[in-house]
Parts: sequence; structure tokens; C-alpha cells
Amino acid sequence: MSSETNQHNDHLLPVVAVAQIVAITEQAVLALAKQDELDLVEHENRRHVTASSLRAYIKRKQRKARRAAPKARANHEGSVYDALRGSGIWYAAISVREGRKRRRIKRRAASQQEALQKLAELKRTYLKRSSVQLAPGEIVDEQVKRPTYGELFAEWRAAIKTSVKRNTLRHYDTAIMQWLNPYLGSPA
Repeated sequence: MSSETNQHNDHLLPVVAVAQIVAITEQAVLALAKQDELDLVEHENRRHVTASSLRAYIKRKQRKARRAAPKARANHEGSVYDALRGSGIWYAAISVREGRKRRRIKRRAASQQEALQKLAELKRTYLKRSSVQLAPGEIVDEQVKRPTYGELFAEWRAAIKTSVKRNTLRHYDTAIMQWLNPYLGSPA
């Protein structure tokens, strides 16, 4: 707990400053010192924490946070999250593809358990047209039609038709028909 040998070699920080840095109360800093997480030094009738013990404590906290960090979610898995920590407001969210655009759909819930139920409901509602696994062993049968390259090129051509000159459009058509379609084939 107390270390007189490091006092001369290490910077000393007041307990109040350490509490502000770590965003906890002074009593919590003293409790950490009792648990030998921080080195506490009595200096000039005041309590101080050594800078090296504070650095080591912060590194240990960061390592624990990295280990406890949630894994990245898979496609179509959705997410459940707390709006603000401790606020009691939870959200269930899922990304849905509509044509070539993606849209994020969220539902608000009062608890994490309710948010998980709403996520399952969102999956059933919005992912029923794809062949995505909704739950272990449960697969929806309907297949999503994948567009062909020809359809994608036709859609792109219609989108740029008004913004390019007629001659440029003719060159694009020639390039697509002569060079791209023969080598890409039909599936997208």
C-alpha cells in the first residue's frame, strides 16, 4: 500500500486529481490503494498516488476492456444496445436491404430482454424474403433473386442518361456490349 522507496523516483499525484483522471470518487481511489491496485504515499500530511502505479492501473483496465469487448456481428444478426449507459432505454436494430439501398430499422424497448424479443420480431418480419438463418436450425425457404450484370448495367444507364451527352451514352453502350457483357456473364 505505502511505498517510501519509490517516493523519490516517482511523481506523486494528489488523490483528488487521480479520482478525476479515473472518473471515480476519492473513497474509491483509497479502496483501490487498499487492494494494492494503486500505491498510496503519505507526503506532507496529504495522501498521494504514484504516477507509475496509476499508469499500470490504467493499462490493466484497458487490457480488461479489450478482452471484454463484444465481437463483431455477422451479417443479418442485428444488434441490441443501451442508448445511454444506465438510462434504461434499449434499442433493437437491424440493417435491411431494399433493392440496392440499405436501411437501418430500430425499435425502442424498456429492457434488454424486451429489446432481444423485438430484435427476433424484426428478423422474422424483414428477413423472411432471404435465405438467412434466423435461429439455430431455422432457415427461411424463399430465395432472393440476384440481378444479372445486364440488369445492373441497364439500371446504371437509366440513372446517368440525363446527366451525360448522347454521344457519351452511345460509347458507354458500345463498351458494355462489346467488352463487359461477353466476359462477365449473366449472374451478378
